[in-house]
Amino acid sequence: MSSRAPLVFKFATEDWEFEQIHRLNHKTFAEEIPQHQPAATQRLVDKFHAENTYLICLCGRKLAGMLAVRGARPFSLDQKLEKLDTYLPEGRRICEIRLLAIEKKFRGAQVLQGILALLWQHGIEKGYDLAIISGTTRQFKLYQHLGFVPFGPVVGTGEAQFQPMYVTLETFETTAREFLRSSPSRSFQPSAVNFLPGPVTVRREVRRAFEQAPESHRAEAFIKDFGATKQVLCELVRAAKVELFLGSGTLANDIVGGQLVLEQGRGLVLSNGEFGERLLDHAKRLGLQFDALEFPWGEPVDLASVLRMLERKPHPGWLWCVHC
Repeated sequence: MSSRAPLVFKFATEDWEFEQIHRLNHKTFAEEIPQHQPAATQRLVDKFHAENTYLICLCGRKLAGMLAVRGARPFSLDQKLEKLDTYLPEGRRICEIRLLAIEKKFRGAQVLQGILALLWQHGIEKGYDLAIISGTTRQFKLYQHLGFVPFGPVVGTGEAQFQPMYVTLETFETTAREFLRSSPSRSFQPSAVNFLPGPVTVRREVRRAFEQAPESHRAEAFIKDFGATKQVLCELVRAAKVELFLGSGTLANDIVGGQLVLEQGRGLVLSNGEFGERLLDHAKRLGLQFDALEFPWGEPVDLASVLRMLERKPHPGWLWCVHC
């Protein structure tokens, strides 16, 4: 078993962290990729250093990897490409990703995984939904795997050539996850995969919200947020009214069934598995008048059979099914 210190992913805040950032910057972008002239001090301070947010990986007090994010214009790419915005999707809040560098002995999915997870968290917190990067052509396939879309001409010269690229937040959330899951690196062990219908994964920003002090449900701020939430839900489903209930999916089915009690006519309930069976149970317990159309568990619903049932006279007044 390795005695190496565990990896820690964080935002750089300490002077000794910034010192190692400058040294890794020099090692990567002056020695390995000759973008800058080597310096006798073996330090390279980025021109946007004061505005950068550095996402770093530490192994003890050793910097293993880093990435810089910046949301202020002009970007580095603004200085390399004229009319940068004409290449990008409109209506986005943009950040620029730069200085992705990992020490050679730490290269592998484990360090990259943590830095990308921290990048996603930072993007969510800042409201960024589009990231641009000048990606070294040496790692072009890696960036494509992460969902980056190339645009414009290659910039730079000689062995230090970079392809401008962008990625949307929604693409990054999907492709980065798939890239990390399929990584061949022996140093990265993917977490267990849950094939059950629940519990669902809770997003990081939701978990952080739960860590905050709760508000009273009688407080003015809560009442305002509650009303705004209902308004958004009404707009999403085009409903005149909406109500919020605290409970499980079973409670939700009971509420649907209770609403169907008010509907006129005999209904139709579809079932082809566990959750369809639950709907039949709800319907029976609520005393609904309905016909059941059942299929073998796990088999697709036969839409032709459903259509025939819907065309029967009198027509069913409602249809209740599980759609997944």
